[in-house]
Amino acid sequence: SHLIGMRLERAESIEEIAEAGRGLTELVATLHAQGAKMSYLMELVSALNSRLMARVFEQLLPRELHSKVCLLVLGSEGRSEQLLKTDQDNALILADDLEWPGLEDCAAQFSAALAQLGYPPCPGKVMVNNPKWRLPQRAWRERLIRAADDYDSNAMLELAITVDARPIAGNAGLFEPVAEQIHSLGRNDALMRQFAAPALNFHTPLTLFGKVKTDEHGLDIKKGGIFPIVQGLRALALKSGIAETNSFRRAELLVDAGVLHPSDASDVQQALSVFMRLRLGDQLRRLRQGQAIDNHIDVRALRTLDRELLRDALRIVNQFKDSLSERFKLSGL
Repeated sequence: SHLIGMRLERAESIEEIAEAGRGLTELVATLHAQGAKMSYLMELVSALNSRLMARVFEQLLPRELHSKVCLLVLGSEGRSEQLLKTDQDNALILADDLEWPGLEDCAAQFSAALAQLGYPPCPGKVMVNNPKWRLPQRAWRERLIRAADDYDSNAMLELAITVDARPIAGNAGLFEPVAEQIHSLGRNDALMRQFAAPALNFHTPLTLFGKVKTDEHGLDIKKGGIFPIVQGLRALALKSGIAETNSFRRAELLVDAGVLHPSDASDVQQALSVFMRLRLGDQLRRLRQGQAIDNHIDVRALRTLDRELLRDALRIVNQFKDSLSERFKLSGL
């Protein structure tokens, strides 16, 4: 990781940045095989990913404009929970007085460069080459003000992605008023109820007798396990005025705030680690076999111990969902 970081610092072209980043997947595979703690592994890889993206951005954006633009990463990258290279999720905050005709071309080049480096375009087009995700600071704040009254499911998804925003390049000061606007939404109880509701959208894949349920594709570990925990912690943190974006640290801060009992927070963190470790293992297996990766895992291929850990983790998801339903009064939705 140190070598990759040094190469990124020295890189002076997109090609050199690409060369520096080629060892990322191998690094993840090695650390995973050595049993690295998942929260540590995710932090390390996200830091390298962020540095790589920042270097690309710095190469493409004229130096005199660096103070006029802030590059954000969103979603799992914003939460520092990214491991393998998956969909791009990023946005730009522009200074209100910025006038630069080359902005659209620069944004398009940035998205194309990331695709060239192995980060696929986001299917939902949450990328800087989409004008919807590159806005002046004032427009970002106005958009968030409108979000307080928009309970449409797509609006909730976009808000969830935005809540996890983290600045990685340019002028981070441009993000501060936007972050304040985001956190102010947590005081809107009606909005928070709708915001938390998606955590209950997907059925936990357990049978009536507590066995893991799968289909012909295996088990969708994101829908069944990761998303309910991530969304639940995101909603609790926003409601509690916690600015942290990482799920593991959110759980710790929710304990400090008296929102979660220490044992419940520990259970949720361990369950999330289990899901992410099992997903990563299956994704690395698929890469070795030349297959496309997704969020499904082959439960039949798991060791007995891992199947037991998976079952226990899914039970924790059900308990967490129950607590969310009670806290946000979701039973009537």
